[in-house]
Amino acid sequence: MEHRWGQRDDVSIPVRLRWRQRYGASTGEITNISASGAWIQTNAQLPLLTPLEVDMLAAGGRGGIAAYVVRTDSGGYGIEWRSPSEQRLQVPAGGVDNPRVLTR
Repeated sequence: MEHRWGQRDDVSIPVRLRWRQRYGASTGEITNISASGAWIQTNAQLPLLTPLEVDMLAAGGRGGIAAYVVRTDSGGYGIEWRSPSEQRLQVPAGGVDNPRVLTR
């Protein structure tokens, strides 16, 4: 069953992933995003329910979005934001190339 909030949008946002297990870090790309989560293509090896910090590397973007892995597939992971009601993704009029994360 889908637990997504809002519309899903195809994007290309470079990210850095950080997680506590083994103090890991890796890079990847968000290719699909919604208000409740995203799909990240990466070579990182992550088990389900791994807590993550997602840093958006696009110009003007801000990092540190808390998430966790909810789905795995070859080449990527489905993640859910840990507190979607406390943060929202703002996409400026220029498009998804420069997303900003705002906290309430």
